[in-house]
Amino acid sequence: MTIRPQPGGRSGSPIAVLVVEDHEMVGRSVAAALRVEGMVTALVAGSQGVRARALAALAALAAAEAAATSRLVLLDLDLGDGPPGEDLIGPLGEAGGQVIVLTGTDDPRRLATAVERGAVAIVSKAASFGALVEVLGRVARTGTGFGPGERQGWMAARRQLREERARRLSPFAELTAGEADVLRGLAQGRDLAEVARSRQARVGTVRSQVHAILSKVGVHTQQQAIALAWRSGWTIEVDGRTYRGDGDGSRPASRPLYEIADDGDRPFRDAVGRDREHGRAAGSVADPGARLGQASPGAAPIMSRRADSARPRSRNGGR
Repeated sequence: MTIRPQPGGRSGSPIAVLVVEDHEMVGRSVAAALRVEGMVTALVAGSQGVRARALAALAALAAAEAAATSRLVLLDLDLGDGPPGEDLIGPLGEAGGQVIVLTGTDDPRRLATAVERGAVAIVSKAASFGALVEVLGRVARTGTGFGPGERQGWMAARRQLREERARRLSPFAELTAGEADVLRGLAQGRDLAEVARSRQARVGTVRSQVHAILSKVGVHTQQQAIALAWRSGWTIEVDGRTYRGDGDGSRPASRPLYEIADDGDRPFRDAVGRDREHGRAAGSVADPGARLGQASPGAAPIMSRRADSARPRSRNGGR
């Protein structure tokens, strides 16, 4: 492979970019377009074993392209059935990669989590391809794609989210072990009789515990208690697996608490949905600053860049 120097790198060195994307066609298109810009690329596509494959690919890229002093990782946060992209940022950074998040999510909680874990830039998939190239060059030159104060803004937002989560979880800390176990059963979709049988207790005892739960967390119905547990990020164990609500804005190691509804015919997610309809859904922290890579008026989004733009140019500059 012939490496063309990229002016945006340190000391004119080429920029090496590892693209981590669960959709192979999208990943190949982005990698091919970056090669046209003079960058050296590698691709990890799909979600199975993505962490190990990404780390191996980054090491291979570093070994093969020793002249590339800038080793960037273009990481999607949503990796299909794999772990959330946020979980890869730390390991990739420790392995020598500078992680730029390229994502379709606009959830400020997830983006703030990504910055906290070491992402050096955030680019929306709705941005223009030129904006992406500009951010990559800036990271290669300076080590960051954030403007003055932007990273500090994301970190402040993350601290605020953590404080809000602690405040929302505080009522659940008042539950006794028995009451917490009852709430776990209700969150699984069990009725009072089923919860009582699983605990080898009387239905009347469980009903009294439910009343205590409602009083402590400040709601009036079981559905509201379940919805509040989900919004607050409360954690439960089900059949040896950990489920957590979305109070901190990042996906859990297994699956979100609300997906318990998919494991059976229980209406957990319906309870959350009805609670939201009544205007009690948790609010979100506003974007703390202008996000990098926003599409300029009339600019084509990265994902809609024409396929023929990635074809090699002829010597006379044509396609």
